[in-house]
Amino acid sequence: MVDRTLVFSGGALVRADGAPGDAVAIAASGDDPRGRYLLLRDLEVPVTGEGETRLVWLSHEQVSSDGGESILLGFEDGVPHFAISSWSEGGTGAGVAGGTGTTYMDARTAAPLLPEAEAAVVAQARSMADWHRRTGFCGRCGGGTTSVDG
Repeated sequence: MVDRTLVFSGGALVRADGAPGDAVAIAASGDDPRGRYLLLRDLEVPVTGEGETRLVWLSHEQVSSDGGESILLGFEDGVPHFAISSWSEGGTGAGVAGGTGTTYMDARTAAPLLPEAEAAVVAQARSMADWHRRTGFCGRCGGGTTSVDG
């Protein structure tokens, strides 16, 4: 029998932890000291370099305020999870670092190596970061776009 698991569909994050469009709650989640941050470097994801491949999440204290655009991915047990995307012209991912033993890997390469729930987070984070980067302006009117719900 062939395993037909949909790798990117098993996410555990709840997209909103309040009423949709609740800008106050969304803004407050960015100040939550329990927050976890996935730092994307040119759409590559940080993973552990040794043993079982897992995502490398950083705490609120480990993230600098100038590290890149913060994107709310959702909540797990009331804890906000964010992706922070960093773009570099030279491919070095300025302003984004992981810990010792962290390797940055292309999302499509990393996904089958990760637990199902983490692979789903990678798909969501990478897709949203790429969309935010490519969609700075409305295709219809040309006005600037702004992220409202995370």
